[in-house]
Amino acid sequence: MMPSPLGRRRMPLAGLAFPLLAALAPAAAQTAPAQDKPRTTLVIGISQAPHTLNPLYAGQAAVTYVNAMMRRPLLVYDKDWKLVCLLCTEAPSPANGRRRSTRLADGSTGIAITHTIHPNATWGDGTPVTTKDVVFTWEAGRHQDAGVYNRAYFANVERIDVADDKTFTLHSRSVDFRQVFLLPAHLERKVFEEDPRTYRTRTRADREATNPGLYYGPYLIVEYNAGSEIVLAPNPHWFGAKPHFTRIVVKVVATTAAIETELVAGGIDYMAGEIGLAIEEAVLLEARHPGRFRFVYKPGLVYENLVVDLRHKALGDKRVRQALLMALDRPAIAAAVYGGRNPVAHSFALPEEEIGEAGIRRYPFDPAAARRLLDEAGWSDMRDGVRHDRAGEPLAFTLVTTAGNRGRAETQRLIAQQWRAVGVSVRLDSAPADTLFRTVLPQRKFGGMVLAAIIRTPYSELESHLTTANIPTPANNFAGQNYSGFRGVDDLFRDLRSGRGAPAELRVTLQRRVTEELPHLPLFFRSEAHIVPPWLEGVEPTGHNAPATHWIEQWRAK
Repeated sequence: MMPSPLGRRRMPLAGLAFPLLAALAPAAAQTAPAQDKPRTTLVIGISQAPHTLNPLYAGQAAVTYVNAMMRRPLLVYDKDWKLVCLLCTEAPSPANGRRRSTRLADGSTGIAITHTIHPNATWGDGTPVTTKDVVFTWEAGRHQDAGVYNRAYFANVERIDVADDKTFTLHSRSVDFRQVFLLPAHLERKVFEEDPRTYRTRTRADREATNPGLYYGPYLIVEYNAGSEIVLAPNPHWFGAKPHFTRIVVKVVATTAAIETELVAGGIDYMAGEIGLAIEEAVLLEARHPGRFRFVYKPGLVYENLVVDLRHKALGDKRVRQALLMALDRPAIAAAVYGGRNPVAHSFALPEEEIGEAGIRRYPFDPAAARRLLDEAGWSDMRDGVRHDRAGEPLAFTLVTTAGNRGRAETQRLIAQQWRAVGVSVRLDSAPADTLFRTVLPQRKFGGMVLAAIIRTPYSELESHLTTANIPTPANNFAGQNYSGFRGVDDLFRDLRSGRGAPAELRVTLQRRVTEELPHLPLFFRSEAHIVPPWLEGVEPTGHNAPATHWIEQWRAK
């Protein structure tokens, strides 16, 4: 990504080592709080740099977090998990006629959803936001060579009927109110059509980040220092409520020590919970600086799991995967690492959801049962404490996670320790978030498992993570998020899309099959720790994949 001419490129922070918070105590205690800056400026800290600014490639929470200040989806679930319009004029429903059944080309029944774009929605260069932008975003998103993360959503939309510049109807195989940010057809279409396969590296969103025509939200980027800092200013063409802050600085602070130092010294005002300090670190920080900040802990739909490479000789056997999950004392890990604030996950859905845990298989901590299952799977020959198969191959693989995350590093260590107790050898590795989400996961170069998170929309079934069409390959330019290579639920998604069978029953079957096959090993639902200065109000965490920055114009100083 090229830096803005208004700023200079700074060294990224992700590779820096950090001490524990306890080791920082003397320095932090001696640091006097900074004088209050004018309350028209807000400095937000995030722990990962966005690997791109193009929302089609938003496989990383940081990309969505920043984009939500500069763009808006048509619809989004709010803090109450209600579907609300941000770019459209009226949320579609059967009652208002904007959501109805439709006949698709193959004769199956689909869903027709009609949207009207806000009449005053305008790109930052004065160009109106129109259905041309909708059609281009859909065409780019579904293109087989574009390599976008959520291609499943775009591919499910069979066609778009355009009524006029502001109104259109999606004809889709499924109901999916995913947060989709539009791309400016007048700037990006030509770049995309030159070569869809290399579009992700040539997008204007990264090469011209300060171009106002890229944005239609309350803020524009005026300075872009890739990997370190993004500076925002109000968009004069924004159609909504006038934002309070005249300057917002999004600052990448990637290590625990740096986060505490910046907060205490006043280098950052607010540490985002969506991509901020881990729960265990926030608890320590709150104890060390009582009353200095307001700590908001928000449980949510961030699903920490182990993504399994099903091509691995041992891990391709579901008996091994089941044994590995039974060998983990997840409640003990959650207590030791996260202070018990992260509840154990038994599937990717919360119990409260329609697609929740009814009738699913659970895997309590049972090392003896795990050992029996590993023996049954053919890994019974113990040599120097490690299981081998009859051919003499050890039961060994690599477990990768994001670098610079102490909680995940400690979780990694405890997982490896518990697996070693049943004869499994694990090599621990880490990669910067940019590398992990841009290369390691999409190109499936992790050699075993990845400890990572899936950030879900309420009521979603994770089609992009579970269906064959979404396995990233060179042929599809590494599109999709089915990094495990799972192929076991395509029939259920076909039935869900076509209307065959009762949706509730199909979703229950989906949960049962996924928890039986375990393409991902469920660990925890992550809680977010938002660290808010006493003078900031209007921040409303949602607990799901729509960050609070979707409502940034409502944030203000008291």
